[in-house]
Amino acid sequence: MRRITAIALAALTGAFALAALACSPAPAPAGPTADEIRAIVKAEVQNAPAPAGPSTSEISTMVEQAIMSMDQGDQLSAADVESIVESVVMEASGDTLTAAAVQSIVDDAIAAMPAPAMDSMMPSGEPVKIGTILDYTGDLGIYGPPIRNGADIAAEMINNAGGVLGRPVQAVHRDGGSSSQVSTDAARALVTADGVQAIVGALG
Repeated sequence: MRRITAIALAALTGAFALAALACSPAPAPAGPTADEIRAIVKAEVQNAPAPAGPSTSEISTMVEQAIMSMDQGDQLSAADVESIVESVVMEASGDTLTAAAVQSIVDDAIAAMPAPAMDSMMPSGEPVKIGTILDYTGDLGIYGPPIRNGADIAAEMINNAGGVLGRPVQAVHRDGGSSSQVSTDAARALVTADGVQAIVGALG
């Protein structure tokens, strides 16, 4: 019986692990990469007019304040960053900036970029239904409820991470009744009535 339970647990863990891998959300449109921002800043600084104006730290502060003034839910595009950097560098009237100084400005600007809103991580659309056939009655009835709880926790964790390709996972549970016939009937119901895309089980 312990061997049966171990096999069932392994199958359940494997199925939800595959779902978790599949649910790794595609990168959110968070704007340009760090290297792209560095290139934009460097280009704008090189175009800054002389004579020297504010210091490197003052320019860095201006960039940070300009970015922080944007709504927290905004996603900055390359054009957005270019516009912000261009305006603050032009206002600064230029400074003799070293590579390290440019790097400092870029690092501060990137650190100040708003994170994507948490709501954008929440899955939506039609759920990915994963059925389970666990035993809540019969000889193996004692093992079904805790395994079901584990499956529900796994589905919750996957959904909190963005779901499966942006779609929520929904666990659909049926009782196997510690019986091959009951489990067969449960599998048929999961497919025909519940419309699941995969089945974990049966326990026995």
